[in-house]
Amino acid sequence: MREIEIIMLDESGQGIIEYGLILGLIAVVGVVALILLGPKTSALFSITEQALPEWITEQSSPACAGPAQ
Repeated sequence: MREIEIIMLDESGQGIIEYGLILGLIAVVGVVALILLGPKTSALFSITEQALPEWITEQSSPACAGPAQ
């Protein structure tokens, strides 16, 4: 009976378990954030991808060019 009491009162490894629980919580929050923000982020990249060729064309037009050499 004394051996069981010693095992129950032993606190070695408690810190590792706490760190594991915190890491698990952070992982769950990260997955939820990706699920909720994924479509919005994808839409933002799509809009940027569509606007980028137009912006590049505007930047390379002669009206935006510097003085002729």
